[in-house]
Amino acid sequence: MALLTIVRRVDIDKLMRQSKLLLRVLMCFDVFFIVSTIVEMIWSTPALVAMNEEGDWDLEFLVSNVYVHGYCILAIFTTSFICNCLASAGIGNNKRMLLLPWLIVFTGFEVLLVLSFINNVLYYPFSLSQILLLLMLLMVMSAWRHMQVVFVVMGLPRPTSSVSTVESGASDKISQDFPPNYEDVTEKPPKYDEATMTQ
Repeated sequence: MALLTIVRRVDIDKLMRQSKLLLRVLMCFDVFFIVSTIVEMIWSTPALVAMNEEGDWDLEFLVSNVYVHGYCILAIFTTSFICNCLASAGIGNNKRMLLLPWLIVFTGFEVLLVLSFINNVLYYPFSLSQILLLLMLLMVMSAWRHMQVVFVVMGLPRPTSSVSTVESGASDKISQDFPPNYEDVTEKPPKYDEATMTQ
């Protein structure tokens, strides 16, 4: 029972470490795409904003295709970044309800990717973009499943104090089974005896 609890505790700790790493990687991707989209939108801005006949600024370029795509990408990755930050804070502070926005938003991302993949397969010939879309879909589904497991595990009751004392006793017992360190040995080794050492 105690050994099973130790194994379960180690597995939960490993799961939480993996989740924190996953969220950090996703946050790095979010920041990269947000910054690159802002830079692309700035580069797409005309060098001089002209004035129209009435003397007002001509800001028609703000509704061009480049900017509309930029707004969509900024909205998606900003939402993702906020959800990743909330999930990371939830795992760090053991508040499982902070994982709910992540699970809901990434469910929407999964649905969007599935519909996009089906549309791409039905209406376009086979291409590399379909393979990349499929890989992205599988990665998002895998990350979502991992976070769902974390959400369920965080809802399980924590081990009680009696179990932790059993765990500490078992760990003391395990540490006593190892041979002593070189520094801990006070006795000198036996002297070389030719009669006992020869075969």
